Formats: sequence, structure tokens, C-alpha cells
Amino acid sequence: MGNEAVNHFKGSFKKGGFTDKTFEEWKERKRPDRSRKIRAVLVKSGDLKRSPRVVKRTFNSITIGSKTIGDYGEVHNEGLMSGRRGARFTMPKRQFIGNSYQLNKKLRTKLNKRIILAFNV
Repeated sequence: MGNEAVNHFKGSFKKGGFTDKTFEEWKERKRPDRSRKIRAVLVKSGDLKRSPRVVKRTFNSITIGSKTIGDYGEVHNEGLMSGRRGARFTMPKRQFIGNSYQLNKKLRTKLNKRIILAFNV
């Protein structure tokens, strides 16, 4: 179940957006990338893309997190609006990890199949 969730969140980077009930595409960068390479939004070094992982497992739950969430990952995931004197900066929300209706539906289906298999032995 944990691997399924991690793969779902890593898939956000491949698709260029987050899937909850529907797919929400990320906004493009305002400034084009200065390098000659064309790269996806939120992917430069690949650290953020590789960051989703199982943080905690218990009998009742699995928690997926990102070690970079405390840093720049949280700003990208939640968005940011800053209004210091003269400098206005807005980072659009580009969610890549969080509660997802489609993921929960996928996990419920997988769990139901395993329960049925366990009792049909």
C-alpha cells in the first residue's frame, strides 16, 4: 500500500500536476529555464521528485512524507504569498503530495481484493 501511494505521488512529476478527484495541471514558470535543456516544472536536480517516501508504518496506517517538505518542497506544495516592503512574491501552489481521492479509491480496491483472496483460501 505504501509503495502504491509513493508511486502515485511520484507520478505527479511525470504528469506535471496532482490528481485528487480530477487532475490539476501545474502552472508554468514565469521565467523560462536559463539552461538549454527543456525540463519539467519542479524538476531541476531531481531531489524533490525522489523525495516522497514511507515515513511511518503502523498496523492501522501508513504515512507518506517528503524530507524536503520542511524546506522548499512545502512552499511548492502549498504555495506562498509574500509581501515584504516593495518585494511582492507569489509562488503558485504546485501540489505533488497530499490527500487524494483517486489514490484512496485505488487503495480501497486493492485492499478489498486482498481481503477476498484471504477468505477464499
